[in-house]
Amino acid sequence: MFRSKKRISSTGSLQQLKSNLNSIIKKKRKIYCKTLKRSVFLSRLPAAITERHDAKRRLQCFDVALDILKNNTYFRIKTVGGEPCYEIYGKDARGKTVVVHLREETHKKDRKLFFISCFRLK
Repeated sequence: MFRSKKRISSTGSLQQLKSNLNSIIKKKRKIYCKTLKRSVFLSRLPAAITERHDAKRRLQCFDVALDILKNNTYFRIKTVGGEPCYEIYGKDARGKTVVVHLREETHKKDRKLFFISCFRLK
């Protein structure tokens, strides 16, 4: 399991975390996933995370999740609704486990990976 050098953010309001998320998405539309050797698109992320009741907690571990996505080499596959979903596990600098969810969707013959969610395990 990959251990990131970044920590889960414990400061900042929900508005600051959302603006940070939007600025990252404007700079980078996709990130290369070392685990799956493919690009992961961030376009579905804002709606998936910010509409949840625990949005602040999920946005606090977003930077760690990106680092895990770039550097981790282990994943698990689940099938939800006939489409594969990937779970990538990693740890932050303090040793807390962070889970990243990716979903693969097919449009005609094109298969794309989307970053759906990230959260920390208790």
